[in-house]
Amino acid sequence: MNTKVGMRKKWYKRLRKHYRLVVMNDENFEIRTSIKLTPLNVLFIFSTLFVVFAALLLLLMRYTPVKDVFFGADYSDRMRREIVEMRISTDSLDRLVGQQNQYLMGLLRVLSGDIDTTLPPYNPSELTYDTASLLSSSAMDSVLRADYERKRSIGILEGRPEIKLSSIEEKHFIPPVQGIVVREFNSEAGHYGLDIVAKENSAIKSVLEGKVIFTGWTAEYGHVIVIQHEDNLVSLYKHNSALLKKVGNFVRAGEAI
Repeated sequence: MNTKVGMRKKWYKRLRKHYRLVVMNDENFEIRTSIKLTPLNVLFIFSTLFVVFAALLLLLMRYTPVKDVFFGADYSDRMRREIVEMRISTDSLDRLVGQQNQYLMGLLRVLSGDIDTTLPPYNPSELTYDTASLLSSSAMDSVLRADYERKRSIGILEGRPEIKLSSIEEKHFIPPVQGIVVREFNSEAGHYGLDIVAKENSAIKSVLEGKVIFTGWTAEYGHVIVIQHEDNLVSLYKHNSALLKKVGNFVRAGEAI
């Protein structure tokens, strides 16, 4: 035991023994600088440098592309994601370029005269339409009127004045669409609207400003939209190919719906 203790003390004394690191000019042996060191200090310095270097290496492997050199799976996944994103962007650009090329080719054909853009002469007598199915009074009309009366009865429309002929005449109604009126309003015949024949995909506009209170679709009337206006006025639009507004939206007079 005494031998082991003595060896430990001797080894500790060696670590604590002082040495001097001298930087000397080789020609004239002039001492430029000197550092006092012990083996224990040298061991501590190298241990500290090793820990710092290991920490820097871990940070580089964690937050820089250096990790791709050591972890092939992560590198492959990242590259796969980038390839997919580039493929999606390329497909979008291809579609956009194709559409632009198609538009330019059509424009060139029009300018060169390959496509006849003149419209045929307009003849109203050649128009064919079925007035019996346009805005005719049916179960759909009854449902809409019943829904309106229900809302009025529960107070949704209370507080508004009743419709007066003078107030209607004072309002400026916007034509809902440009076309030919083929059937006029006739309450005695049960026809509560105007049947207008217009060009396909014509914009339907609100006759007055108001709030959308109903939207729906049926096989008989297509898309239907109802707008509540001031003075207890309600306008209803049937046979729309699509609806641009939703229930609760506010629309201005002449705005496409």
